[in-house]
Amino acid sequence: MIIVDYFNRLTDKVPTDKDKERFEELKKMTTGLINKYAPVMVINGNEYPMGQYDNLNCVEPNTEVEVSEIQGDPAMKNRLNGVGIIKGSKIKLIRKGLGLKVYDVLGGSIALRNEDARKIKVIK
Repeated sequence: MIIVDYFNRLTDKVPTDKDKERFEELKKMTTGLINKYAPVMVINGNEYPMGQYDNLNCVEPNTEVEVSEIQGDPAMKNRLNGVGIIKGSKIKLIRKGLGLKVYDVLGGSIALRNEDARKIKVIK
């Protein structure tokens, strides 16, 4: 409906059958969306808006994110769990360096290599 109404406002033309078919195609493409404008990514059964799901290495300074998944070998997962980086925990980027970044995790500062931060998936 929104697309047809918008189309009508832009033009004085009444939508033709072809326009209605295009609208139905667009409507089918938008199924599974959180809202009519933002597509959804489904990961492990959870829905995340597109553009809201990145790895920890992509986070901007002073941005708090939530950990959604930790990839990598079990030893690395255990080390990260030991310092408080678990699914659902909040992390904030404090400082950037060459090859390292410092994050605030549970009130403490943790330095991670960029390659390790790429293995931590987060939601903004």
